[in-house]
Amino acid sequence: MTGAYLEGLDDLLALGLAGLSPSFRALQSAHVLSAQQDDGGFAGRRGTSDTYYTDFALRLLGALPADPAGEHRPTQQRAEAARALARAADFLRSAPPPRDALECFSVLNCARLLAKSAITVVLRSEAIAATLERQRSMSGGHTRPGTTQRSTYHSFLAALCLGMLGGPLPAPERAAAAILALQGPGGGFREQETTGPEQTNATAAALGLLTLTARLQPECVRRAAAFLRAMQAPDGGLRAHAEAHGGDLLSTFTGLLTLAGLNEIAAVDLGAVGRFVKSCTRPGGGFGASGLDPGADVEYTYYGVGCLTLLKAAVTSRRAGP
Repeated sequence: MTGAYLEGLDDLLALGLAGLSPSFRALQSAHVLSAQQDDGGFAGRRGTSDTYYTDFALRLLGALPADPAGEHRPTQQRAEAARALARAADFLRSAPPPRDALECFSVLNCARLLAKSAITVVLRSEAIAATLERQRSMSGGHTRPGTTQRSTYHSFLAALCLGMLGGPLPAPERAAAAILALQGPGGGFREQETTGPEQTNATAAALGLLTLTARLQPECVRRAAAFLRAMQAPDGGLRAHAEAHGGDLLSTFTGLLTLAGLNEIAAVDLGAVGRFVKSCTRPGGGFGASGLDPGADVEYTYYGVGCLTLLKAAVTSRRAGP
């Protein structure tokens, strides 16, 4: 199930990019490659390599090569991408052991993506499994580092990690029940057990986990979809939570992805979403968090390209409808 979920994300991105212009893809590819550091890893805006940003860079580099006609990128671009992947593999081999579910996921997904390019990175699976076990909550799900509170996001990441390690999710019934307890009255999910706002990203993570455990029920879906639809802000993006001033690209991507999986994406104003995503693009390549963010990084570039992919798929589906 985990493999199908992650491969589905890979395929979605690659198929969507095949319909975007070669010049756009070349611009985004150059932006991603510019974030690679001397040690082979990729960095965010602080300029230090880590596995988190390296994961996003590899997702994009793995999806960008093909053009609409199925032809390959020019030889120079292919060579640059191949060198970048090889250097990223060296960085991954020298990276310290992951400390939490987020770092475990980044390392495992990097290795999975590199394997698709025939680059093998041998990981310390026992250490990764031990890290995940330390974060497992006795009441179900997984916790954030330094807290005993269940985390919706970390529980989802841990489930993906365990799938990539080839093992089952411990007590899936209890894990699903623990996450379902975090669904609020508005239909969205909270990130942690303590009182807090229902969040777009936590809702996406919760539905992902419930899908992986085959515990997603129609009433839960109905309420969650209504919450996500209500998160569209006047600027066209999806908000992180009801009190957020405007949309952000992360919430827009996770919300759209979840609505698409529920066959509810057409319920939001897709034209307004498109205008919001366009406001996040940067002339020199890359995407920022919103139109108010002057910078760009590989994480938000992934979300921006992902949003364009989802919008294109939705419009195509609408045109092909009855």
